[in-house]
Amino acid sequence: MNNAKEPIPSRHSNRRPWIFITGLCLLILVALAFFVGRRPAEQNDAEFALSGSSKTLPAAPQDGYLGSDVCRDCHEEIHEAFSRHPMGNSISLVGQEIPIESYLEKDDFESGGFHYQARTSASELADQPAEIRHEESLVDQEGKPVFQQSEMIDYVVGSGSRGRSYLFQRGPLLFQSPLTWYVQKGIWDLAPGYRPADHLRFERRVDDDCLSCHAGRVNGLADRENQYELDRPFHELSIGCERCHGPGRDHVEMQLNGGEGKSQLIVNPAKLEPRRRESVCNQCHLTGRWRQPRYGKSFLDFRPGQELSEAWTVLVSGTGYDDQGRAKFTSHVEQMNNSRCFQASEGKLGCISCHDPHRKPDPQEVDAFYRVRCLNCHQQQSCSADEPLRRAKDDSCIACHMGTTDVSDIAHSSQTDHRILKTISTSTSATVAAGQEWTFFDNADERLPAWERDRSGGVALYVQYTKNQDPQQLKEAKKKLLAAEAVVGNDPITLSYLGATFLAENDLDSAEKCFAATLKLTPFNEETLQQMAHVQFMKNNLSTANEYFEKLTQLDPWASARFGPYAVSLVKAGDINGAIDALEHSLSNDPTQYRLHLYLATLLESSGRRDEAAVHRRFANSLEQLVRPEQAAGMGMR
Repeated sequence: MNNAKEPIPSRHSNRRPWIFITGLCLLILVALAFFVGRRPAEQNDAEFALSGSSKTLPAAPQDGYLGSDVCRDCHEEIHEAFSRHPMGNSISLVGQEIPIESYLEKDDFESGGFHYQARTSASELADQPAEIRHEESLVDQEGKPVFQQSEMIDYVVGSGSRGRSYLFQRGPLLFQSPLTWYVQKGIWDLAPGYRPADHLRFERRVDDDCLSCHAGRVNGLADRENQYELDRPFHELSIGCERCHGPGRDHVEMQLNGGEGKSQLIVNPAKLEPRRRESVCNQCHLTGRWRQPRYGKSFLDFRPGQELSEAWTVLVSGTGYDDQGRAKFTSHVEQMNNSRCFQASEGKLGCISCHDPHRKPDPQEVDAFYRVRCLNCHQQQSCSADEPLRRAKDDSCIACHMGTTDVSDIAHSSQTDHRILKTISTSTSATVAAGQEWTFFDNADERLPAWERDRSGGVALYVQYTKNQDPQQLKEAKKKLLAAEAVVGNDPITLSYLGATFLAENDLDSAEKCFAATLKLTPFNEETLQQMAHVQFMKNNLSTANEYFEKLTQLDPWASARFGPYAVSLVKAGDINGAIDALEHSLSNDPTQYRLHLYLATLLESSGRRDEAAVHRRFANSLEQLVRPEQAAGMGMR
């Protein structure tokens, strides 16, 4: 849900029972503010009708994942080396990670008026893991507690080379903690993407897109996006052998049966042609401006040996640098693709030309390790730098040509510049153009059918519209999505985004048709359920709206911001007690919602529960005085 600022209702609406009507009107206005602002309704010359035919879904991708442990018998040395590689430690169960964080002197911090603390406790039983608990709290000017909330952490994300984030499980859902440990500075701070005093706290969902890069393999629930098995959400926790070599079942069975043949039934990325070779790395190291699964695919469907564009498309612009000379943390691929070295190599240079995917060099070996790799293409005498300068930099190629640069989307972090510049002093902004057009990475649009070019292009334009509210982009997005739907009528992504363009124009009837068709295909699509609830509310179909709100809140009862619009719809339908229950549930999940305390106080007063209302008003006043929203300091998350 969008965290837009809602209008603040009057504090003086508790004097008479009849003043409830005023409060109700304010609540309705507030509900509308929970959704993205809409453009005025446009006159349609003809009634919109869905016209595309159904297209057969592509075959399910190859299964047969066994996990990395089965590889150890034949590849023990590589398996052992990879177990120490950052990728081999991408996610750990609490208690099984290598501890790097400080839980003694630097275990807390302040942000936006809130206090955050990471606590750990050793288990009394040797075979039981330690516990990690993350806490958010608020105290008043006299040091008295206003509230305190904490969650037990289940998983540690990150090898610890740059930082660590933390996950916990609620039912079939996974969530991220707002706390992250940053290695370079050795401090705790808000996780990437969290704004001081204005963030999702303990409600930020972790989805397939995130886990497609950070985990080895997940056990997803059938027909449910972003939901996982209760007892075993991960088939393999950390990134393992099969993420780069593909499912291993056929290869293992062949070896066990003594089979020999030209094909080992396993992928060796080094033997693939350049585009497929690079796709193995790009599945995680290329996020671009926007990633979108292909028709009938998900973020979990890429298989090594494919071109990445067979599973999803990526939209990029420029080199990944912004106009302040900062790069996105995962922009290495765009940087390298814009380098002279990469372009002149005609496919010979790639990620594994320099990086050993099984081993990470020790810090004292880094300069020599990468120098050898540079000299595989460049001769010793080709370096034009003076000998004293080279010696001063330990004869390091990367020190002169691949310097460290600031990161725009993760605080307290930096990365190596992969543009391989002739001199590091070359201006980063020279390769940046404001408002640069988004394009398909690696000219993938040339390999897509026309309708999918329209689909991906339309989605990208709509996403850009939501960022800058350019009406021309909305118009072009709808045009492309209409063209895609006219060819294929059973694609939920096309339908949902097309519905979003109609909703942005306040064309509720057309939006409803698109969302209804989407939910017929994907009945548990939370974003579409939310949009359909809004459409029904705007059309005054309150009973239907509340049914969609109920489904939505059942799928994720911890998404507190969803209960505000739900409460307003219930009030408008005459169910005051139901609205009170919804708001109380929301505030039990997130007691920091200042405005919802005021909304709830208004409803409680209208029901004669003045003492309870006063408690919420006092709490809201405390929040208003103590919480200090701040401008986000360059923190985003892919």
